[in-house]
Amino acid sequence: MMNCNLLKLISGMYLWIFCGLFYSNLALSEPLDIISEKIAKKFSKVNHISLEEWQKISEEDRKNWLIFDVRGNEEYEKSHIAGAILISPETDITQFQDFIDKHYLASNSTPENILFYCSIGYRSSQFIDRLLLSDKLKNQFYLYNLWGGLFNWANNGKPVYRRDEDNKLILLESNNPSKVIHPYNWFWGRLLN
Repeated sequence: MMNCNLLKLISGMYLWIFCGLFYSNLALSEPLDIISEKIAKKFSKVNHISLEEWQKISEEDRKNWLIFDVRGNEEYEKSHIAGAILISPETDITQFQDFIDKHYLASNSTPENILFYCSIGYRSSQFIDRLLLSDKLKNQFYLYNLWGGLFNWANNGKPVYRRDEDNKLILLESNNPSKVIHPYNWFWGRLLN
């Protein structure tokens, strides 16, 4: 009797694992734009900006934007968008507001727009969603998530950079995003061309 229950337990665990892998593989077949649509739907209060919309903003106007990379340090060090400031996805609202106050509000060059990105847009959307809880930030800045994140950026041939040992910004070869972008993990890395 005991062996039968143990066998049922093991069989149930195997079935659970198999079904979990099967259903997670369904997501593997979804292209980045479908995943981005799901992210936008989940974070419906967040403003999402596409590459096309970003490119319509003049170079001069883009200089007045802040760009935050909402990924881990290892991901950022491998490559990032020029001018992006690394911020941990776990940074709380108060820490972020303190950073903005210290670096930007004290000067006369306060930007009105802030662009956030991560690998595919989930962590950056989640981060903005938390920031929207702050009336001060919500009323002070226009906050945007980059649609499709850095993966979409790189897949469309946009430039990515890293810093060398001398802290100089180096343009990375962008014709093979899977080699220059940190994939976060194997599951999401499949979305890189």
